[in-house]
Amino acid sequence: ASLQSPLREEYAKCVWGVTGLETPQAVPQEKRRGERRQKMSAGGLSGPALDELKAGAKSPANAPTQVDKELRSVREIGGEAFSAVAHDLVEFLCKGTLAPERLARFCADAGVLSDEKALQAFADVIWSHGALANADASANASAKANAATDPKRSGGEARSMPFKRLAAFARQLVDAEKGNALPRKVLMTTLSLDLLEESRMIADEKAMFNRLRRMNTAIVYRQHRYNLMHEETEGYAKVLTLLNELNVENLRTTMSSLHSLLGFFDLDPNHVLNLILDAFELDLSNSAFLELLSNFRERNLPHILGFKFTQYRNEALIKRKMRPVASGGSGAAAAYDDDDEEGACEDDEVKALPTPETLYRLTAVLLCLRHVAFYDLLPYLDPGLEDLKAEQDAFDKDLDAEVKKFGRRSLNDKSGDDAESSSTTEDDASGVPLLGSLSATMSATKLGRDGDSQIMGVLVALLKLRCWHEARPLLRMLAYHGIEAARYPAVAGALCSFLEYVIGDRVQGKDGGLGLSPAAPAPSPDDGLTSIQRARARARLSVGGNKEDISLAADYAEPVLAQAVRRETLADEDAFGLCLQICEWLGVYLARDPKLLFTLTRFLAPFVESDASAQKAKLVMKMSMLPGLSMQATPNPALAYSVFNLLSKLPYSQRYELYDSLHGGATEKDGLKGHVKHPLQCLAEMKAGRYTRYFLKRLSAENAKLVGRQLALVAHSCPHILFRIILQQIETYGNFIQPVVDALKSMTPYALDVLSYSIIVALGSNSSSAASTDGLGFSAWIQSLAHFVGVAYSKYPAMELRGVMRFMATKLREMDGAHIVVLKELLHRMGGSTPPEGLDADQTEGRCGGSALRRETVSYGIKSRFNKKAAATLKSVVLENAQFLELCGLICKLRNRVIYLPDSTNEFGEEKDLPLKVLGSTADSCQSALVLLLDFLEDNCDTEELLRHLPSPVELIAKYEIELPVAFQLARPLFRAAIVSRLDAEAKDEAMEVEAPETGLEKWYPFQEDFGSMLKPLHADSEIWGSVPAKVYTLFWILGPQDVYTPVEKYEKEIERLQGDLAHLKSGSQGSGGSSDKSDTSKLEKESRKALEELEAEYAAHVEKVQSIRSLLKDNLPSWFEASDADNDNAIGGTVTALLQACVHARAPFMPEDAFYCSKFFFMLHELGVEHFSTLEYVERVSELTVSMLYAVTQMEASNVSFFLRDYLGKLVLWKTDAKAFEDAAALPGLKRNGEALTQAAFGTVVDGVHDKIMEVVTNCLDSDAYIYVRAAVVVMNQLMGLFPFNTSGIEKLMERLKRFATDERQDVKTMSNRLRADLQKQLKLTKDMERKGRNRAGGQGRRRPASEMSAARSSGGGESSTQKKGSEPAEKKLRRDDRASADASTEEDLKRQAAVRALVRKKGSGAAGAAKAPSVTPMNASAPYAPPRGPLPAHHAHSMANARPMSFAAQPLQPQNRGPARSYTPTGYRRERDDRGRRQPRR
Repeated sequence: ASLQSPLREEYAKCVWGVTGLETPQAVPQEKRRGERRQKMSAGGLSGPALDELKAGAKSPANAPTQVDKELRSVREIGGEAFSAVAHDLVEFLCKGTLAPERLARFCADAGVLSDEKALQAFADVIWSHGALANADASANASAKANAATDPKRSGGEARSMPFKRLAAFARQLVDAEKGNALPRKVLMTTLSLDLLEESRMIADEKAMFNRLRRMNTAIVYRQHRYNLMHEETEGYAKVLTLLNELNVENLRTTMSSLHSLLGFFDLDPNHVLNLILDAFELDLSNSAFLELLSNFRERNLPHILGFKFTQYRNEALIKRKMRPVASGGSGAAAAYDDDDEEGACEDDEVKALPTPETLYRLTAVLLCLRHVAFYDLLPYLDPGLEDLKAEQDAFDKDLDAEVKKFGRRSLNDKSGDDAESSSTTEDDASGVPLLGSLSATMSATKLGRDGDSQIMGVLVALLKLRCWHEARPLLRMLAYHGIEAARYPAVAGALCSFLEYVIGDRVQGKDGGLGLSPAAPAPSPDDGLTSIQRARARARLSVGGNKEDISLAADYAEPVLAQAVRRETLADEDAFGLCLQICEWLGVYLARDPKLLFTLTRFLAPFVESDASAQKAKLVMKMSMLPGLSMQATPNPALAYSVFNLLSKLPYSQRYELYDSLHGGATEKDGLKGHVKHPLQCLAEMKAGRYTRYFLKRLSAENAKLVGRQLALVAHSCPHILFRIILQQIETYGNFIQPVVDALKSMTPYALDVLSYSIIVALGSNSSSAASTDGLGFSAWIQSLAHFVGVAYSKYPAMELRGVMRFMATKLREMDGAHIVVLKELLHRMGGSTPPEGLDADQTEGRCGGSALRRETVSYGIKSRFNKKAAATLKSVVLENAQFLELCGLICKLRNRVIYLPDSTNEFGEEKDLPLKVLGSTADSCQSALVLLLDFLEDNCDTEELLRHLPSPVELIAKYEIELPVAFQLARPLFRAAIVSRLDAEAKDEAMEVEAPETGLEKWYPFQEDFGSMLKPLHADSEIWGSVPAKVYTLFWILGPQDVYTPVEKYEKEIERLQGDLAHLKSGSQGSGGSSDKSDTSKLEKESRKALEELEAEYAAHVEKVQSIRSLLKDNLPSWFEASDADNDNAIGGTVTALLQACVHARAPFMPEDAFYCSKFFFMLHELGVEHFSTLEYVERVSELTVSMLYAVTQMEASNVSFFLRDYLGKLVLWKTDAKAFEDAAALPGLKRNGEALTQAAFGTVVDGVHDKIMEVVTNCLDSDAYIYVRAAVVVMNQLMGLFPFNTSGIEKLMERLKRFATDERQDVKTMSNRLRADLQKQLKLTKDMERKGRNRAGGQGRRRPASEMSAARSSGGGESSTQKKGSEPAEKKLRRDDRASADASTEEDLKRQAAVRALVRKKGSGAAGAAKAPSVTPMNASAPYAPPRGPLPAHHAHSMANARPMSFAAQPLQPQNRGPARSYTPTGYRRERDDRGRRQPRR
């Protein structure tokens, strides 16, 4: 009835659609009638009745008896039959066939007007036909014209004739019976307003519609009982007075009084509930309100609370919209203009009132007690979720823009002065950027209206209440909508407070008095509540069945809950799970509370050590702890120490995983790409990077300590940023290494641990460009980085080394040899091993002695500054899980792969070999690393450690795939220890007749019955095993140069030098005046005496050991060569050839001392007089076979082979030129041919043939254009200088070959050839002078012996052991009586001694006076000519001199006498270092 006219047509469509019929516009009338009859049930007027109606259409006065009869009968039946008859009659009415008056009379006569159901059916039919009539009239133009002339139709609405007939019929029904009100009632409630207006039952359709709307509003929205704005306040005043006196004791009385007030004053229950909430809000300590609220409907609480929040949210909106509407009508007391808001309250500064904290706390209590559901309260809170998300997105965009433009200055920026002034506020007076500026950034994370965000306020109140089971769903809801709640400082602070509450009590007594808040006492059991109330509250707040739903009462936050609930004690596992959940939501914002971060490290310590919870503890460190530490605004070294104490409980691999997550693959600005890191974390890293770069620009050797302290400020929080920048600088600038290493002294263990991770990242980031393009080594960046790694680890051995060693093993397993230089630097710097590159003959011979002689010769008498802790750390790492065996095997595999396998493939998949120069350099690096590793193990590992970790040589070769020379070099210390142990045991058995205890070395004793078959499994299918004597072959690999040879000349020379130093120190101490000078001199004298005693003791022990082993070999060696081999020369020659191929060719290229040993071993066989070994065959076969190795050797292998050839040629030249030496050698069976002794002249012919064959190989190499041939020839000739060639023709031939390399494009070949040519020129001049003076090289008295003879004489030291036997015995007895109580010299004492020596040198003045006081000592090789130095020392020797104590005073004349190349002395013999300008360098 209330439908407006524009909706009538649509409403009619809906009505017809419900009845299943089509709309009238689409279906003709006849068709509609037929379909209606089919749809409806059987019924309606009969045929005769219809005929009567048609016939009586023109005579309405006639009463058709048939219609009246059927209508009456159908009314009595009712239902659908009556509806069908009513439809027929109304249809005839609409057509005009039946007059309205006649139809009304029919209805009255049939009793329809007194029957409510029948009348309602007729009313429905009238309504439906009226709707159809209106629909038909809308398309009728004539009807519209009639409507236009009707003054009542102001809207131009059409009224059709059927519609008017229906209206007339309705009016007739009302007027048919004046006393019957039923028709009017039924028609007024059924018909539409327009039909009622047409039938004149109502005056105006529009007025009726407005009246109905007012009535509906009054029924639905108007409160009929009272008006809240004008009611009496006495009842509410009494309620407030009653609530003010409420407590637990009078709770029941108050509830009864409240019910009485509600009924007496007829108060609104919702308003009373609002007053209760206001009172409870102001007195949360009163637990009686909880019971009082239970008497009201809980479903009303969210709406009342929501309106409380709304009045603070919409205060500005209310003031803006409450403006009077300009209206002339009266009675509009509170009219509002909803449409025109623009310009309202333009001059008024309207601000929304802040939501009080007490309202948040009240809401949290009701949420926690589950009186209110948050989703019911959410629509009333402002801002909404969509507004929060938009606000946070805008903030993220601004923050990203701020981070991206950090450190960027625009020249076109007009606000440059302001920017400059703002930047200076972040810097101190010196312009140094401060890390403290990060605190401003942390506080600037205030998103929009942080204090007015009502959702966040409720969340904060829940967290302060410790109601986690309600706070966590709210956090999840915010995260689902993309809102990070912890970005709001209030939320982050509440989360931190909650976390401290959970874990604070569990670290009490562990923090060492850090002032952590103590646990609050439990509430008193007498809290005034009934047992039912306490049970209800405890059930709602205590720990439930789910351990994750934990809610604890905050004793300081909500006293009502503290009284209602006894505090539950959480188990450690539950607290740890809750801690994990809080940290997950807190994230990087844990940085806000450094004290809490420290507490968290203590709390997680026991869980990290547990296997069950270690993974979750790492998750906490990954999510919150490490990012929070990196965002610390103030440097906090104590926090860094505490974090590392926790991290140190994890293996290094797991720590590196955490560091990798902190690094994130991108740092500083790059972290914003792809949202790898939080923008605030990126901003903190950028501030740390700027701070680091600022101070690195000012770092130098002079201020390394001061700048190191400033850099440590960054390392306390962001070490990964600091070391990434430092390592990038080191890769570019190699001279930056030492200042950086000195600056690391102030770093915390956490920073140094991150440095070890950063080194691995730096090494792995540029591995593809590690190899040098010229093939001469490695790229500059990896060499600088490797040098830094070696120096840093040697100075700070506490750094994690296992990660770097595991990285090296991984790279070697991948057959990547570019990083082998890092392993070499570690072994050299940490282990103190000397690289084998660049050793001369004197140094190589010195390596054949003990450690003391090696220090005096290889290191030029300088004691290196050696960190014993670093060596111990390196030893523990390489021995852990026998990692040294893995390294040896991988290096051997890599070396073989470089030599025998293709290095890579091209784009077509074809094998592509690298140049031989590159392959040779890589192979030499692998070999050098092996030598360093083996030297380190031999020098630092004792016998027990090797016995625990080292398997047999056969197992090393078969299982670990270690090469034969490497395997025996590893096992040789055990073989040597077994021999010495057996000799000592035999000596004790003879003296004391007591059986020696077992030491585990018995199986390593070589001279056993079956030791010859030790290596047989390795050569089961080889032809060599049948040609080589098994025991000789095994013995060759077991023994070393220290077992068969004593460098007598080197020992005696160094002993005499040290004795001269002591004599000079004694004479200098007597003439010194100051007490400090005497003290320094006494220290130097003590050091020199100690070095002398060590050298003498080692010399005596070495001589004794070699003599014992030689005597043992003399008894066994002759029987190891089979007698049948002596029947013909071919068999002997085959044996010698097999020995050379299986022994010399495999061992000589490996190490310098091994090459020296190969020559000494075979000459030892001659000296021992082995019957079935031909030395003459050996001499000839070496020139034929071994020299040819130069065609296929690397540079290092060529250098090692040259040591073998030097000793070999020195012995031959000695026998050729010295008649006495040849006579002694010819008396032995090795120099016999066909049973007859060889003459010296015949032997000279053999030596000349050897010379010619070597010359042929060398000239062939120099004639070739192949780089590897030329390099091998030049390297060998440099070592053989002064010994080969023998004559001027050979020298001139070589010089002629070298001329063509003077213009070679290969710079390295050009440099090496020019240097060799200059040396040959000097040698040629010396040889020509000797020939011109007629000096015969075969002998003569009073002559000056050439260098070749002196070298040959020095190389014959092995044969002199028998001559030294008599003189060595008293020296041995004297050494055993020496005092062993002198203390070891430390590095600091060395530095002090160095300073004292320099002071003495400055005080004593010129060198002439000092030299005059020194005793005159003639060196042993005074007759040898002085060979000028051939260039500077190798790099590792120069470094060892620069970082070591000076050599002791030597009693030498001003000119150095054959002390080796590149050695400078002061007039007193003290070696001094000078810079490029000749100034002495300061002490470091």
